[in-house]
Formats: sequence, C-alpha cells, structure tokens
Amino acid sequence: MGVFILGIAGSVIYLSLIFNNNLWVDEAFTACIIRGSFTEMLRGTVSDTLPPFYNIFTWILTAVFGYSSYIMKLSSVIPMILLLLWLSPFHISRLYGEKCAAVFNVCIICAPHLIHYGVEIRPYSWGLFFAAAAGVFALEVLVSAPSDLRKNYAGLIAFSALSGYTHQYALIPCAFIWLALLLQALPAFSGGKNFLPARLKALGILAAAYLPMLVLTILQLRRAGSYFSMEPLSLHSFLSDLRFPYVTNITPVSLVLLLSIAILLGFCVISSFKNKRFLIPLFLMLLPYLTLAFGYLCSAAAGGNLFTSRYLVPSLGLFWLGASIAATDSEGLFNNVTSGLFPVIMLSSLIAIYPQEYRSEYAPGAAAMTAYFDENLSSGDGYIIYEDKYQIELCMRYYYPELKKYEWETADECSETLWYFEVPGYENYLDEAVSHGYEAEFVSNMSFDRYAFTLYKLRKIQ
Repeated sequence: MGVFILGIAGSVIYLSLIFNNNLWVDEAFTACIIRGSFTEMLRGTVSDTLPPFYNIFTWILTAVFGYSSYIMKLSSVIPMILLLLWLSPFHISRLYGEKCAAVFNVCIICAPHLIHYGVEIRPYSWGLFFAAAAGVFALEVLVSAPSDLRKNYAGLIAFSALSGYTHQYALIPCAFIWLALLLQALPAFSGGKNFLPARLKALGILAAAYLPMLVLTILQLRRAGSYFSMEPLSLHSFLSDLRFPYVTNITPVSLVLLLSIAILLGFCVISSFKNKRFLIPLFLMLLPYLTLAFGYLCSAAAGGNLFTSRYLVPSLGLFWLGASIAATDSEGLFNNVTSGLFPVIMLSSLIAIYPQEYRSEYAPGAAAMTAYFDENLSSGDGYIIYEDKYQIELCMRYYYPELKKYEWETADECSETLWYFEVPGYENYLDEAVSHGYEAEFVSNMSFDRYAFTLYKLRKIQ
C-alpha cells in the first residue's frame, strides 16, 4: 500500500507541472512536428535525428484529446506514472520487496533532472521508462520459474525494442543489459546450466524487431554531424557529464547526494566479494557511466560531438533502481542506516529542485507574450530577428505558425504590421532599420522559458 501511496503522490507532483505553455526550442521543434497531419508528422519525424515512437504516440494523444502543450506534456508524464504505479509495485516489489520498491519510487519522484525531463515535450521520459522496464524484465528472467520464462523474455524483448524506437541512447543501457545476460549465461557463470541458446534466440528476435529502426537510424546519423549544434567535447564537459545525475543547482545538496551514491557504490563493491548478488546493483549504478563512455567513443569515431548530458537520462531509471536495491539490501548495521537515511537525502533533492522547476514551467513571460500577440497580431503580420541558432524563431513557429519571418531585403512584402524582435547581444542590428526606411517604436520587453527579447513595431518612414 505504501508503494501505491508514494506512486500517487509522485504522479500528482509530475502532473502539477504540465499546465503551462512555456516551451523552449527543442520542445517547440517537436510540437511543430506533432501539429501536422499524420503524414506530415511522419515526414518531419523521418527528417529529424530521433526515432519515431514519441512523435507517433503524442500525435495520437493530441488527435484524441486536442492539440495543446498540456496534452503533449502529459504524454511525457505518462511513462513516469507507469514507473511509479506499475513497474515499481508489480515488478520491483516482487523482485526485491516492498521496501526497495518504495525507495525506488522516492528516487523517481526526487532525483535531479527526472522531474524536468519527465514533463518536457521530448522522448527522454519514455526512453527512461522503456530502458528501466527492459532491465527489470531482465532481472525477472534471471529468477523466472520455467512457466514464466517466456512471458519475461517477451517483456525484455518488447521493452528493449521500444527503447530503440524511442531514443538511440535509450538502447545503449539495454545493450549492456543484454551483454550482461549473455555473459551470465556462459557455463563459467551459470553453474553449468545451458541458458545461452535461449538468450541468443531472444536476442535474434530483438535484432529482427529493431532492424527497421536500425536502417532509419543509420540514415539519420549520417547527417547528424551537420544537424547537431552541440559544443565540442572537452575535459570540462566530461567532468560535467560525470556529475550530471547529482546536480540540483544547490551545491551542498548535490554533494550530499553524490556522497551517498559513492558510499552505496563502495558498499556494493565490498559486499560483492562475499555475495555475488551485490553485482546487480553495482552494474545498474554503473550504466550511466557505461553510456557516457559509449557516447564519447562514438563521438571520437565520428569526428564530432554526438553526445550531450541529457542523453544520460534514459539510463537513470536503472541507476536509481540500483541505488534503491543497494540501500535496502545492505547487511547488518548498514541496513537500517541506508534504507532509512537514503530516502531522506533524496527528499532533500526534491525540496531543492521542485521550486526551481515550478518557477521555470510557470514563469509568467509566456502568458504575457501570448496575451499581447493574441490581441495584436493580424494574419498578414511578419517579423525581423537576428539571433544565434534561430531559437526564438523556432519557438515562434510553435506559438504563431502564421507569423512570417522577413529579412530587411524582403520587408516590403509584409502586408500588415512588421515587428522587430531585438535579442540580447544583437542590439546594434536595429540601427539597420533607418537605412532600410523604417523607424522603430518600442512596445515591450518580453520573455518565455529561457528566452528574452525586446519587441518593437516597425513603421515605414514617410
């Protein structure tokens, strides 16, 4: 019952963050793809560099319940609810007990980044869910009775395939799980039992299921270098990625969280020499770092950056499962200390991060901006903007798809009001207005999500 209560509380926390229209550029990009017809959505999805599951699922959801940011954010919350109210109470509880399932729910509610990526209009939360479910069904396979083995293999195959159809970096932790299963099936580790043929057969079924996506992924990644705008990898980015799972933006809380995980990792290493079962939580807690190493190796091989810290998110469900197992499976003196203290430490993380996320999601700028434009825009209006990476422009395609962007050379083609968005750092570009025969009237300072601009109305000089 306690696991379900925690699951309901966590679901409410996630749902409390979806009732806003505050999108950043990646969300706006995804939302614009989903806005079109089914054919247009598929065409936009294929031309992107991400697999299709999230866009297809969210398109169906918006087709049924209406196109809005609330429904698209709900699409991202659904997998977090499934973690809390299905995977944890029905599977993790059976594998490791209700105490472990309860601590896992606390982690899913409280861990850094999960609330943020659990409401963002992007595929990371679904990738996290599918990878976590694949890992849990892999654990089920290890302990299955013969009558349940086929069902658990089916779950492992299905969720592993779905992870690959959701995000390339959601497939990576699944790949390491399959590698561990194959190694464990070798006679030297399986106690003489011949598990290898069954697992190779299951892997073959997974390969066949993933093959269509593999073809699409290869085509997408061939042009990923020109599409991605990520900074080159460096020692600084590597260190930042290493601490990604613990970052709360409140340094003392982040350090305590890091220290607690380091203690659990150390405990698993020491305990594994006495009991091999501690290798499981140790392996799960290492998955983000195996994913990180794989991402850096792929980037080095490609000659450009194909990795950013948010690609660790799909592995974090298994990471926090490993921490939950370690905290509740400790022996002797440590059992009461870790299982009692670790959830409290996680709660301090939620206290640190939830107000930040709430302020970000419900920042008043987006509502003020849309209220003004809803009242003052005409169908023939256009705008001019200078900015880096076209972020505000891409967001405007979501907020006001009919609002056309112009350059100074084509400004005369605008049939109605011509607006100017002055982005911080590009203030000098407004001086060009006079040379092109326009004068600028200040309207307002506007903002939404992480973006800000000063709005001007341009008038032709008589």
